[in-house]
Amino acid sequence: MARPLTTGLAAAALLFLGAPATAAAAQPTCLGQTATITGSGTVTGTPGNDVIVASDGADVVDGRGGNDLICALGGADHVIGGSGNDRLDGGAGNDSMQGDAYAATGDAVGGGNDVLYGGPGDDNIQGDNKAETGDATGGGRDRIYGGPGDDAHLDGDSLAFGGGEATGGGADHIEGGPGNDGLLGDSASPFGGSATGAGDDVLLAGPGPEDNVIGDSEGVTGAHGNGGDDLIDLGGDGGFFALGDHNINSPTGGRATGAGNDHIRGGATDEILIGESSVPDASQTAAGHDLIEGRGGADVIFGDNVNFDADTTVGTAGGNDALRGGAGDDRIFAGPGADSLDGGPHTDHCDGQTGTADSATRCETVVGVP
Repeated sequence: MARPLTTGLAAAALLFLGAPATAAAAQPTCLGQTATITGSGTVTGTPGNDVIVASDGADVVDGRGGNDLICALGGADHVIGGSGNDRLDGGAGNDSMQGDAYAATGDAVGGGNDVLYGGPGDDNIQGDNKAETGDATGGGRDRIYGGPGDDAHLDGDSLAFGGGEATGGGADHIEGGPGNDGLLGDSASPFGGSATGAGDDVLLAGPGPEDNVIGDSEGVTGAHGNGGDDLIDLGGDGGFFALGDHNINSPTGGRATGAGNDHIRGGATDEILIGESSVPDASQTAAGHDLIEGRGGADVIFGDNVNFDADTTVGTAGGNDALRGGAGDDRIFAGPGADSLDGGPHTDHCDGQTGTADSATRCETVVGVP
């Protein structure tokens, strides 16, 4: 998606006072609005609505309160929107951006409806909050555009980076852009805590053969949230994997609870496409009714929950899924539930597994289908 007007220079007015014409100083703009605050290094906004333009260096910009417009320009910037519904443009460089709050220590809380543009560079972006050591809480309806570059964290809601609890499940729209990106629809505590959130997200990876997408939340001790009906698209060239619901990020971690009815679309390369969650503890699972389309490549498709290594169906929960391999030599594993398996062209293996009312078509090898 093309960005709105980027930072530039307004036309200077000419004054004629009986002397040669002199151009007035050009006033910088951000997203089409004239700046009210400019600076470099550490730049801080007000409790009101600000238009902030930083420098081409490495800046730290905090909008504080209000509905702010912030343009960080070049450099490896850290941009924080603060409370309110903000629009942030990181510009070129490897930027860190949060739509609402950032906490180096303690908790981060906020939940505005923000728009964040990463720009060129390898960016890390949270639609709402990031806490380095504490809890991160909040989930607005955010829009995130990673732009060109390998954006490792494009998280729709909140990130508890140091093992705290992460909570938030807004209905977010995330586009990775060109590069190998990591998209997560809701909240994450990837190194020790639990995460809760399951909004109805649109997650578009864009070009990049190593893209990975998680529809809902990621935690270690647990990941929770029910009803996140997500659209996940790895793009025409495909990606590495897509997971419709939650991810437990440790082989000794906890359980994932809750599921949504997801639509997952692969691309031209070989992918792993999973309708539900990846869990080491399958003592409690949930499943929605998913549509998975491999489109191209030799894909591995699981309709329901899988183990930590994402190579085996686990748990007893099963949705009524439509699983379509598309072009390529695919392997489809339906799991529990009454599923429809369509291998598509080429040589496909279709396994109904424990479902008792499955159907299979265009599958050269069929197992476990009545």
